[in-house]
Amino acid sequence: MNRFQFRLDPVLRVRGHELERLRAALQAAEARVRQAAEELRAGRARAEQNAHELGARSRTGLRAGELEVAQRGARRLYEQVRASERALAAAEARVPRARALVREAHGRVRALELLRERALAAWQREGQRREQAELDEVAGRMGRALEASP
Repeated sequence: MNRFQFRLDPVLRVRGHELERLRAALQAAEARVRQAAEELRAGRARAEQNAHELGARSRTGLRAGELEVAQRGARRLYEQVRASERALAAAEARVPRARALVREAHGRVRALELLRERALAAWQREGQRREQAELDEVAGRMGRALEASP
């Protein structure tokens, strides 16, 4: 009996590779979200620590130059936090689309897998039908041979 060959196997392989590539992109997008969230958390902690230190130093007295330097540093930290918030929002916005692409690719792969399963089942049924026809032919010949023998 011949080996089963699904004519769309090359397409199934390509779609499988595409699915894996999209899954990797989703994982990368989720990793970027985690990284951006960590950067935001760290930036907020630095800004809070800086504000606490500035408050403590202001109670002991600051010269005008020191105050200006401290304020510039606080503004820089604030801008870093705002940039981290924007980066997190942008990273989070990409994740749902990446998930949707993975779902769509999975659906395309699954559809081909179902077609392959159906084609294999039909091929197996046809093989069983042929085998049964051969057995029937052999049994018929044997029956005729027995009838013809004295």
